[in-house]
Amino acid sequence: MSSWHAKGRITLGLCCLTVGLLGACTTGPTDNAPTPRSQLGYPSVAASRAIVATKAVLTAADQLQIDYLDGSQEISAGIPFLAPKTPDRTQHRAAPPIIPLETPDSAEPLHASRGIPVNIRPIEEWHRLIKQLEQEVAAQVPEHGVVLDVLQQEDIFLYVDDKGGLHAVAIEDKPTAIEPAGTVTLTQLLQQATDRVRRSLLQQRGDHRYLLFNTGDSPDTGFPFVFMDLEHGRVFFIQRRSDRQQLLAYGPAGSARAAFHAFNSQAMSLARQPLSTVTRLASSFGTTVLDTIHRIPTLAKPGSAPPPTKQAAYMDRDAWERELDGLVGSATQGRIRYLVDGEEFFPALIHAIHSARESVRMRMYLFDNDDYAVKIADLLKTRSKEVSVELLLDGLGTINSSMASPNYTPEHAPPAPLSIASYLRADTDIRVWMLSNPFMQGDHTKAIIIDDDAAFIGGMNIGREYRYEWHDMMAELRGPVVDELIRDFENTRAHAGPLGDLQAAFQQSHHAVREPGENDYPLRLLYTRVGSSQILRSQIAAMRRAQNRVWIQNPYLTSDTVQHELIEARRRGVDVRVILPYQTNWGLISRSNVLAANGMLRHGIRVYIYPGMSHLKAALYDGWVCLGSANFDRLSLRLNKETNIATSHPEAVTELVDRVFSPDFERSLELTEPLPAGWLDYLKEQIADHL
Repeated sequence: MSSWHAKGRITLGLCCLTVGLLGACTTGPTDNAPTPRSQLGYPSVAASRAIVATKAVLTAADQLQIDYLDGSQEISAGIPFLAPKTPDRTQHRAAPPIIPLETPDSAEPLHASRGIPVNIRPIEEWHRLIKQLEQEVAAQVPEHGVVLDVLQQEDIFLYVDDKGGLHAVAIEDKPTAIEPAGTVTLTQLLQQATDRVRRSLLQQRGDHRYLLFNTGDSPDTGFPFVFMDLEHGRVFFIQRRSDRQQLLAYGPAGSARAAFHAFNSQAMSLARQPLSTVTRLASSFGTTVLDTIHRIPTLAKPGSAPPPTKQAAYMDRDAWERELDGLVGSATQGRIRYLVDGEEFFPALIHAIHSARESVRMRMYLFDNDDYAVKIADLLKTRSKEVSVELLLDGLGTINSSMASPNYTPEHAPPAPLSIASYLRADTDIRVWMLSNPFMQGDHTKAIIIDDDAAFIGGMNIGREYRYEWHDMMAELRGPVVDELIRDFENTRAHAGPLGDLQAAFQQSHHAVREPGENDYPLRLLYTRVGSSQILRSQIAAMRRAQNRVWIQNPYLTSDTVQHELIEARRRGVDVRVILPYQTNWGLISRSNVLAANGMLRHGIRVYIYPGMSHLKAALYDGWVCLGSANFDRLSLRLNKETNIATSHPEAVTELVDRVFSPDFERSLELTEPLPAGWLDYLKEQIADHL
């Protein structure tokens, strides 16, 4: 069994704490070296300077008032208290529960005496509690480690050694040989522990509803206090705000870089890649003309009610695979392991980079410049001293990402580098190619190859949104399919060279394809390339052949062709379901999705609105699955370079249903009536059709 499949064994229903949980602090390895980041999740590490709460009350005005000592100075601060509320289904991944510690202009303590008293606990007890919780969760997978997400700021790798000792290190410093088995958050651990903590305190006098821990964390870069509402099982992390202004890498400088790259792409592409550039232009112009002339009326009202869904047998798998051979070419072999969301993918990626013996090759649409992307960049720079590291980055995708901000950025995140490509190249042997974007088209593929042995493909780029905020998926591949991806990487790299088309013609990859292993099964790589829309052709054919179900999850569904085929499948009695986000990262697409959802709903398609941003691209047609980087829009289906993986292997199909579609149907809101839409949305939909 894969270590990530062991994730289910890492439960948050931890064993009972002893009555002495909040007793004397146990000792452990410490490191008092100065550090700019929080030490909150390190069970025995205190900052060299700490602030200490001496009194706290919850006032009648619903303010948490804390009196604390900063050195010899007494200070009082008021914090708005967040009353309990019902769970919010609109966000699958909310920002961490952090509240600011606002220091008043006057440093005089208020010493408020009215209100509900808050039980103050010392630093030692915080360390005791954290160590106990981390020890319990890490001990559940003794041969592996557990990733602890500390407030979307720090990923700590927890593992237990042969003697039962707990170790907590930054994930980028994890031992190479120990593989992650799952991810938990510090908030989850503490929320699960609130009832046990309250029971442990029953022997002591005083009110035990509210608790305030002194953590010993840095008052400047960390979280010196943690507030617990033991009655409602809620936890809040209190942080002082920084006065310094961060240097942001967007604005005029980023816009100038994007404009220069766009101009340079046109000039250099015509000079180096005349044949492929002209072919791109012809393809773009031709598809635009055809799509404009042959408009499909997807927004029209149905002439009759859709028939009930039928429980038909799945399409014949062998016949379907033979049809695909004629449509897109022969299949290959290999194995798939699904990595759902950043909490699964990024620890697996970091472990793979750590374990690389020869090479790391990354082909990404964007490599962001936020604090998390810089952390991955730093790991690549470190490994480049020992192994070959090559990156193919889409130019406009990467530059534009530097001008956007995630929903949440840590208060004390370091300034972002203006150019992540320059940052990666600085003082390293990393080779970075910024791919050109002739006619604003690009390389939307996400493919990472480690040691020519394993590969990751899917929808995720390198950045904070993908690790912490968005719903997405990558697939880890092994077997001969990896060799096919290596060939594609090497051909793309040659095409990006100084001689462009000529270099690609004479440096075609001849990487050998290995023999299938005992556990390998048929897989099929599908591409969108100039003049070859394999991803579109194969999925349109699947929609037409499907007899039982067509289930789709995609963030950008602007293709009228796809919507038309979904409607036609539903009118044959097929169970058609679509999962869409209501708010995407592109406002134009969000409104186009609203009209698409309403149109499909009118035709009897079951439409689900995902809570938050889903960037996941996966489809299920009876017993055939297709997933990867491609959206259901014109760019992905006809113009950009894309890579998907598909298979009819029963176990891979069942696992995708169990791990993606079933839970996402459950957590999403199924539409029962149309979403509100205005006349301007119809104009936006017309524009989105050409994106």
